[in-house]
Amino acid sequence: MVALPGFIDTHLHVESSMVTPYRFAEAVLPHGTTTAFADPHEIANVLGKEGVRMMVENAKALPLRLKFFAPTCVPESRAVTAGAEITPEDIEDMLAWEGICGLGEVMDFPAVLSGTSKMMQILELGRKRNSVIDGHSPLLTGAELNAYITSGAEADHENFTVETALEKMRLGMYVKLRGPYLLDTKKFVSAIEKLPRPWNLIFCTDDVMPDNLEKWGHLDYIVKSFIKAGMDPVEAIRSVTIRPAQPYESICAWCYSAGQNC
Repeated sequence: MVALPGFIDTHLHVESSMVTPYRFAEAVLPHGTTTAFADPHEIANVLGKEGVRMMVENAKALPLRLKFFAPTCVPESRAVTAGAEITPEDIEDMLAWEGICGLGEVMDFPAVLSGTSKMMQILELGRKRNSVIDGHSPLLTGAELNAYITSGAEADHENFTVETALEKMRLGMYVKLRGPYLLDTKKFVSAIEKLPRPWNLIFCTDDVMPDNLEKWGHLDYIVKSFIKAGMDPVEAIRSVTIRPAQPYESICAWCYSAGQNC
């Protein structure tokens, strides 16, 4: 038996598990996840800012520390039709709410690279507040990836090949890896073992359907999968405890100064 700190998930969508925050906490706490940072962009695509407010309100007074990002891409892009739209004014409003901790995944990377007015305003609001800015850049490399990172995105969970993950790590991004249902864990472990100190490697869950949550578990499943693939157990535990805590130190400092209880 080994005593472990509570696990921290820095990228997930509660709506993907088809439950409210209250029921989500009920499901993941027994699996060791005690802190989570969720992006409610899926409910925002349907209900807009009020959908985000509903999630924040439902997450209050839970034994799970559940904070939310303000969704940055609603709709996801100009090619998508949604039931609502999140504007820069909405972002500015939400960043002042108790329970909102930063900017959600910036998935419209073409808008970032082309410098569209709406996206530049949203990113500027995040930078002004010194907020965490979560990334989403599955197709970018080279100069485009450098430009995207320069806009403020600090982390990315869209990592499907070892080569792109290593490129982002070397550029200073926090690289968030998901489970064996998406990745060749043995291949990733083999590459990670060659790194002198993978300080910016994090595990996250992103989308977990309710049947998979019941069948496999949560972050604990990803940790076990990487250990089974040959990863040092201590390094695997660090990737769901101390490492995800580090980029969110600014959130805790801001909440404390604002009188919020994180």
